[in-house]
Amino acid sequence: MILCTAGYKNYSFYQFKKMVEDLDALVIDVRYSPYTKLPFWGRQSLEENLCERYVHIREFGNRAYNQGEIEIDDFASGLTTFLDVTENANVVILLCACEEFEACHRKVVAEMLIEECDHIDRVDHF
Repeated sequence: MILCTAGYKNYSFYQFKKMVEDLDALVIDVRYSPYTKLPFWGRQSLEENLCERYVHIREFGNRAYNQGEIEIDDFASGLTTFLDVTENANVVILLCACEEFEACHRKVVAEMLIEECDHIDRVDHF
């Protein structure tokens, strides 16, 4: 599996959707609270537009996102869901809002997944 990460503030929704389709990817939303005022990027809109290519895993969310710290909600529980939903996926994109990968909790989630999953062949950051 190729594991990718993306911050949606770096894309228009249509650019992102095309990338997802071109890669035949599954999008895992790792936001603790997948709601936003930005059109297209809320959970309901992503579910409607990406359909079976979208899954929200709240347990991978940063429960301290309002305090400027990183505390993954419940990685072990999220990992169980992740393994279930990615069983047949070749490309998985971890999605958050943050533009900068280095400062985002999706970096922590990606690192934890690499440690726990022996079927991740490569990691790309968009």
